[in-house]
Amino acid sequence: MNKFNIKENNPESLSGFIGNPLQDCFTNKYGLIDRDLELAITYYREYFSEKGAYENVIYPGVTGLLSYLKSSGKNVYIVTTKAKQFAVKILEHFKISEYFKNVYGSDLLFYSSINKEKGELIREAIINEKLLNSESIMIGDRKFDINGAKNNGIKTVAVTYGFGSIEELEEAEPDFIVNSVDELYKIL
Repeated sequence: MNKFNIKENNPESLSGFIGNPLQDCFTNKYGLIDRDLELAITYYREYFSEKGAYENVIYPGVTGLLSYLKSSGKNVYIVTTKAKQFAVKILEHFKISEYFKNVYGSDLLFYSSINKEKGELIREAIINEKLLNSESIMIGDRKFDINGAKNNGIKTVAVTYGFGSIEELEEAEPDFIVNSVDELYKIL
């Protein structure tokens, strides 16, 4: 935003960018369109590829859960609207890529595929991996995760320790809502 001389007086409001399509965020919050929108996404990606990807943290207990799922013979996938190459980079950085069978994400093309919606990416995973809807479950912290899975006939678990508010998650009406990784063990 500094490159556009935009000062954000309420940095907490930027948490809405997490898990939402960037183009929607930049347009709705700052009115960026056309070339400015394209530049904002380019600047964001530059920062994210150099620093932002490494500013993530793994929630306590997640690595243990992933290990448990793998040793139990479960296949785990990442489905993200984030660019696939960034998701892979993050998994490798945190040394957890071994727990995931595959990663589904957007491409780095500006408008065409970066705009893939969560439901479209979930559908792609279902088809490519020959998954059975009745044996699949989506775990997410935003309404896009829950709605995308529901639109594909998959059960859903909303986690309250992520970036979505409890109100957002309840409104999406997931099959389950959990407050901790320990609660996920019981469902999975």
